[in-house]
Amino acid sequence: MTWIVVHRSVDPVWQERVPFVTGIVEIEEQKGCFIPGIILGRTPADVQGGMPVKVEFEETNPGVVVPRWRVQ
Repeated sequence: MTWIVVHRSVDPVWQERVPFVTGIVEIEEQKGCFIPGIILGRTPADVQGGMPVKVEFEETNPGVVVPRWRVQ
């Protein structure tokens, strides 16, 4: 998993959520397949590489579903 901590956003909706962690996760089911998403379940300072995560899905708008990664 590779990640960054977002501290500012030009989008007012996202600015309400800062700071948050967004990352890219390689899924076990298909090596080489990387999926981006928000990292949940830890503060930005507590996120580390190699942490196990599980996917959750969030409907952000009607008909738009995005993955979120929850640290186990």
